Order: sequence, then structure tokens, then C-alpha cells
Amino acid sequence: MKKLVVVITFLSLNVMNIAAQDVVFDFENVQKEWWTKYKEIWSVSIEKAAEGTKSLKFSCSDFPAGANNIQIQNNDVKLSPGTYTITSKIFIEEHSKVVGLSINLKKPFVKTSIKLNKVPTNQWVSISEEILVEKESSVLIISVSTNPKWGGTGTFYLDDFKITSK
Repeated sequence: MKKLVVVITFLSLNVMNIAAQDVVFDFENVQKEWWTKYKEIWSVSIEKAAEGTKSLKFSCSDFPAGANNIQIQNNDVKLSPGTYTITSKIFIEEHSKVVGLSINLKKPFVKTSIKLNKVPTNQWVSISEEILVEKESSVLIISVSTNPKWGGTGTFYLDDFKITSK
């Protein structure tokens, strides 16, 4: 007598609460996703890197006339509503006068500021900030204010930039 065994497997998927994919920028294979009109200030550099061979460099000894914020943006960032942690490694050159930078999301606007005045210079340091995204968001903007109270001149490098969901 042959026995027939039937196995029934039920697979239940809940797709309502899928977390957004983490966003990671190591600046190794940058194409056109990063844009700035200040190409003499923001650039992908091979001078310093926390990992790999490249990083995002900000270098400014004098701000362009009429500028309020010197920014670079990425139009390919898509974040679902939720709480995220932004982390990066930063290397601030000695004698740099940059005291802060902003990391903003656009559409809808979400702003976070990172103070750099107590960050050690001439070494890679990890920085992080938490943000709340209430509506689906796109466009990531990193900016440095021309106001010396919130931004300033100098040179720093960003690498291993990540946005992770909590």
C-alpha cells in the first residue's frame, strides 16, 4: 500500500510595514546623483577616505558673493515615513572654521543640524543625528551656511554616509 503525504505550507506576508531600504553613500562610484552649482567647493576627492579611496570634500576659503548656503544635493534618495539615523565619518582639517553643517530632506522639508565646533580635527570621527520623516521624502541636501555662527569656511571630508531606519 502506498502512502501519500501532503504537506501544506501557508506563507503569510505582511507588506504594510516594510521599512525603507537603508541609504549608503561611500562616494566610490559617484555618477550624476550628486549635484551642486558650487563645483569649486564641493567635490568627490581621492585626497582622504575613511574607507575605500574617495570621499565627499568641502573646501572653501571664501564664500561666493550673495550665497547663503553652499549645498550639494542628491535627487535619488527616497525615504518612507519613519525615524532614521543619519551617520557619517568626517575629517575636519586643522584650522578649519566650519562649526556646523545641515543635512536636509526636501519634498517635504526636514532639517537637521550637526554642530562641528567640538569635533576633533585631523582625524576621522563618527557623527550622527536622528530625523523624523513624516511623509515620503526625496532629495537629500548637505549644506554649510555662509554665516560663521552656523557654518563657516575651511575644509572637511565626509565618507561612509548612511541613513538607516530605526
